[in-house]
Amino acid sequence: MALKVHRPENDVGKNIKKYRKIQGLTQAQLGEKLGITQQTVAQFENGRSPQNLETIDRIAQALNVTRHHLILDDESKALIGIDDPKPMRDLFPEEAMRILEGEDTLISNYRKLNYIGKEEAQKRVSELTEIPRYTKEEK
Repeated sequence: MALKVHRPENDVGKNIKKYRKIQGLTQAQLGEKLGITQQTVAQFENGRSPQNLETIDRIAQALNVTRHHLILDDESKALIGIDDPKPMRDLFPEEAMRILEGEDTLISNYRKLNYIGKEEAQKRVSELTEIPRYTKEEK
């Protein structure tokens, strides 16, 4: 199963609202933490998505979650174990963040490849799954 990023822009907004409420913050309080207005927070929550990862990272930091809490769909969050509102970095500090950052790097590098390179990358990753040293133990 592949990780999926929200495409409907208001899904990011829904996640911002969800985690804002979990933190017990009003839109005005979140805006104050971010140095933006309550109206801008409301716009984010109502569908005008932040335009770049830097802004998403700032919002995530203010909400004490990772960017993945804000941009991944629920299925993908459950797949990697971050559907719990407690920040993943608090649950598995260094390892979890290394894994998530590694996935970002892997996807970023994959997107730089042409069609032939992508086919080769898929083969090599598939080969790695056949080597016990590199695979998870099934429960």
